[in-house]
Order: sequence, then C-alpha cells, then structure tokens
Amino acid sequence: VEMNTTLLYLVVFTFLLEAILCWRWPGQRPFKLSCFHFEVFGDVQNVHFKEYTQRVAEEYQLRGYVVYTNNHTVRGYVEGQESYIPYMKKWLTERGSPEARVDKVVFYDERYIDEFRYKVFHSLNLDFRDFETHQEPHV
Repeated sequence: VEMNTTLLYLVVFTFLLEAILCWRWPGQRPFKLSCFHFEVFGDVQNVHFKEYTQRVAEEYQLRGYVVYTNNHTVRGYVEGQESYIPYMKKWLTERGSPEARVDKVVFYDERYIDEFRYKVFHSLNLDFRDFETHQEPHV
C-alpha cells in the first residue's frame, strides 16, 4: 500500500508540474509565429518551382503563397511556426525544385505575427503586372 501511495504522489506531482510549466493564457499558442516574403532569382520558371515550394511548405505546415512574376522570378510569402521557418529558407536558397538553378534569394519583411493570414499554402496561377511593386495578392 505504501508503494502505491508513493507512486500515486509521484504521478500527481508530475502532472501538476507539467501543468504549471506548460500553462498559458487561453488561445495563446505554445510557439511563436513568424513570416517573411521572398524572391528567388535564377532559372526558376517552367521547372515546377511553385509546385515544389508548395509541397515543402505543406510538409512544414507553413501557409502563404508562391507566384511567378513577369521578371522571370518567383515571389512568395511564408508564415508559420518559427522553428520551421529556417528549414523553408534553406530549401529556397540551397535546393529549390530539382530542375531549377537558384542564383540568389532575397528575404524581406521578416517579422513575428500574432495570427495566421492564410489557411493553407497557395500556388497561384496569376498574371501580376503590378506584382513588382510588392503588392500582395488577395487569396
């Protein structure tokens, strides 16, 4: 009986300790959200870059969009759990789609956010003549 009581106290103590350490306000996320915009330069169009970008973003549970521009680049916006953001940046910089040649990637407007703006990651098939002004598409 004494062993069972000790075990019970240990279980209750562990549960309470975990509850105290993991406590947060209702609706508060257990992780930070961050976002960034990007533009990829090189041979990145007609090599399925958008499709691969979408696939990788979904693997990391990231949201946002990717779109081809009239300047033969790829632009996009990524948002998600802060710990996954570096993996996406590394993929954009070092890998890209298998047939692509990435010469340079510019990241801009990197910041923390309080909530998601997008529900999923979109691969957009749009013609943005004014996209060069950094205007964001409405999805």
